[in-house]
Amino acid sequence: MRIYPGGKSTRIDSPRHLTRRHCRRVISTNQLRFGRDFPEPALFLANSEPVEEEIDPLPPGEQKLNSFWAPGIEAGPKHTISVTQTVTANGRRLDLEADQSFYVDAPQCSLPDGSVHSTYPPAGYSDDHRILPHVVLTDPHLPWERPGSPKGGTNAELKAQMKMLALNATDKGAAPRNRVPWLVIFSFSQDELRLPPEHLDGSSRIFRNTSNGVIKPVKQSSIMTVNMSIADLWKLSSDVTTPVTSRLGPASVADSRGDFIFVQPDLFTSLFSTFDGNGNRVRGTGPNTSQYQYLAHVRKINGSGMALAGFEDTAVFSIVVGNRSGPLDNTIPTTMCAHLVSIEGVEAMSYPTSAYKYVALCSLYSWNYTVLPPNTLNVSDAFESLGRTLNVLRAPEEVITPLQDSKDKIQQLVGRRLNDGYTLVKYRTQTGEATVALYRGPFTPT
Repeated sequence: MRIYPGGKSTRIDSPRHLTRRHCRRVISTNQLRFGRDFPEPALFLANSEPVEEEIDPLPPGEQKLNSFWAPGIEAGPKHTISVTQTVTANGRRLDLEADQSFYVDAPQCSLPDGSVHSTYPPAGYSDDHRILPHVVLTDPHLPWERPGSPKGGTNAELKAQMKMLALNATDKGAAPRNRVPWLVIFSFSQDELRLPPEHLDGSSRIFRNTSNGVIKPVKQSSIMTVNMSIADLWKLSSDVTTPVTSRLGPASVADSRGDFIFVQPDLFTSLFSTFDGNGNRVRGTGPNTSQYQYLAHVRKINGSGMALAGFEDTAVFSIVVGNRSGPLDNTIPTTMCAHLVSIEGVEAMSYPTSAYKYVALCSLYSWNYTVLPPNTLNVSDAFESLGRTLNVLRAPEEVITPLQDSKDKIQQLVGRRLNDGYTLVKYRTQTGEATVALYRGPFTPT
């Protein structure tokens, strides 16, 4: 698994690298101890220009959060490079022009291996119904490599805007603080995504026009997805719509395969509606994705003492958080399906009418977890309860305090012994008499 370090890599690929990293840490520690009197380590190019070891270094135990980290050129639309050159020779002038169109290669229907660093809740685990699932991605640019909302402009326009603000430095409040990602996390119950038998392989099946690339009879996976190519997606029955169209990339996108979930129109509309000042849902003229600009961010951490310390000293991740929790009134554990869904092209759609049965969305990563009913004992609550109620291994305070406050010296002596962790137990001597002994267990603190 490759981790982006945000600068020069400190990945341990050989035992020699351990020594180099230790030397850097010793130098950094001495710099903090001796200040400017200690020489600062640096690398130099052949022209004597210094090379920074790391961009924006972080001390151990600290992290830095950014709202987004968009690449200079985004994937999806066609880009064109225009070149002009003027050649003058022997008093004659020649103007040359050339254009080259290209597409940016980036994930669209599936993720490369190693793209997902971790998820929470982990696959197959259970957690409280209040938990919002999230996924940690190893590529800090991934959620913004494609347009999540065309209304926000392209990445190139964003870069030009930031450059103008940096040069003018007049209105810092106009700087964009957030950007809509093209990847969002949705949590669904299995009932929300399960297709009835008649729509899978019955008389009203929606896959009747697909090619042999879709295995018949069609069955949904354990995470309620159906794997198919984009070409087969476009061959679904007319009562299924999708934001994945030919406008999202070159003609070769039809050969790409992906996992797709089928969401009912009412649920799709609720996922992409806006809200008024009172928090009431408002259905606008079309789907709106602006609410998801707050559900993704970039996090740079110092990995000292963590599990990733063997890979990099610092690491930069992108994190996408879901906005749907589990059911709040369930009485039994409920299985939830978390999907990392592409919303590219959603704002170009209209709200699905009653003529449509489903909206097909591309799921790039998914897993199942279990939502526990309210008031169910979980690990965090159990440890908090232990921390509030657990005492040292000795008699309770309500037993020891009266003995220590007594004026009787014998009771005071017994109170001191109990306070030290001793316990009064029945004891029978070798001659048969019953008496009381002071016993102290091996795990009792002194």
